[in-house]
Amino acid sequence: MMFDKKSFDLRKWSLTDERGQTTTITISNVKEDIHVAEETFKIDYAANREYNTPTKSR
Repeated sequence: MMFDKKSFDLRKWSLTDERGQTTTITISNVKEDIHVAEETFKIDYAANREYNTPTKSR
């Protein structure tokens, strides 16, 4: 993880998955005090489950 030297805000982090692949997330151009619609972060778990569940071949 990397933090801003002055504000100590989180700016960057990396994750490594079980295959050894690394994903790095960087936060930049941050805008504060803005409204984000609540549905922006809603996850349709039922649709995700169907999409990510392998089907048996017949």
